[in-house]
Amino acid sequence: MCPRCGRDGVDNDTSHIFIPMNALDTAEPSGRPWVGPLTEHADFVAASELYQRVFSYSTASYALNANLLMALVRNGGTAVGARSPRGELIGFAYGFMGVEGDEVYHYSQAAVVDPAWQGHGLGRRLKLAQRDVVLDLGITHMRWAYNPVFARNGHFNLNSLGGIAIDFLPDYYGRPDTDRLLIDWALDGAHEIYGDLRRLRPPSSVLEAPVGTAVPAEEVLDGSWVVLPAHHVAGAHTEEAREAGRALRRGLVDVFAGGGVLVSCVKVGADTAVYLRAPRARSLALVGEGGEAA
Repeated sequence: MCPRCGRDGVDNDTSHIFIPMNALDTAEPSGRPWVGPLTEHADFVAASELYQRVFSYSTASYALNANLLMALVRNGGTAVGARSPRGELIGFAYGFMGVEGDEVYHYSQAAVVDPAWQGHGLGRRLKLAQRDVVLDLGITHMRWAYNPVFARNGHFNLNSLGGIAIDFLPDYYGRPDTDRLLIDWALDGAHEIYGDLRRLRPPSSVLEAPVGTAVPAEEVLDGSWVVLPAHHVAGAHTEEAREAGRALRRGLVDVFAGGGVLVSCVKVGADTAVYLRAPRARSLALVGEGGEAA
């Protein structure tokens, strides 16, 4: 996701990412892309160029500043990247420290993968590399925001990485149609308590429900399935996607007003996906036989 304009241009198998390096020998012997931390100014210049190219920016105000990236890395921020076997920068992600009350976390601001390399698992490798760097800093939680109408990104963030959506943020970037879900990823595995819920599947009735509708999840106390389209992907800035986002907003506002979290996003049919809303972990309970709390 772009931090300046809110546009999504990341590997759709992940959530966000971007990087560069100089020497050709940084590629792994197997020919797989090299992935690791970035520290050199030349890397950040290349990252800025990739960032602008992938998002098709022509406005200087949306440029990613190489000097800023260098300063962030020198002062508690992170930057990781991916390089092709030929030494080309093909992915990049960066972030910085954030604070909420007494909690310190790492906020992953942007990530991008060259379109020619999407679908090769680079998004996941970049997120795992970012996790390792953050853990070395003594931080155990990472956060980021993404457009909730993109079901594939939701599945990656919630089901593949094991994060949870802890808040819905309307007009996150101060402009219409920039709604975001805030992901919290417990790097120490604290969110594994939701593992059983992620294996649940919704009833067929969700296929007939309008976007944004909450359908009761009978297996989860105070749980629900929130319907969204399955076919919109990051980078597709269509009026249809914007309208779907506005319809989804109504359902998500209600979900988080009740104090829950989103723990899963799964595809149900060709055109339908659902988020699973559950209580926060301190009150989590499954429904056993006879409707009793298990």
